[in-house]
Amino acid sequence: MEHYTQVSTTIDGDYSDSHPLRKSIQRYRHKKMSETTWKKISNTWLRNVENMFVNSGVSIMEDWLETSQGNNILRKIVQDIEMRKDFYFE
Repeated sequence: MEHYTQVSTTIDGDYSDSHPLRKSIQRYRHKKMSETTWKKISNTWLRNVENMFVNSGVSIMEDWLETSQGNNILRKIVQDIEMRKDFYFE
């Protein structure tokens, strides 16, 4: 049986192996999110975000998320989270 140790870090110093989109949303919102919320976000948004990233030609997702295109999609996701709190946080 494998055991995983979770290291607690501040949001800005998040060196975990979390998905770059998850880390960016958490930084944007200044809040950590639960695994359940992340699964809902990834099921809703991840394919579209990854397609946009691949088509951008930028080699690192973290860098792409800081571009205007990346920032626009982050803003859309955060607005959707705020509008549909019942869905994301049930």
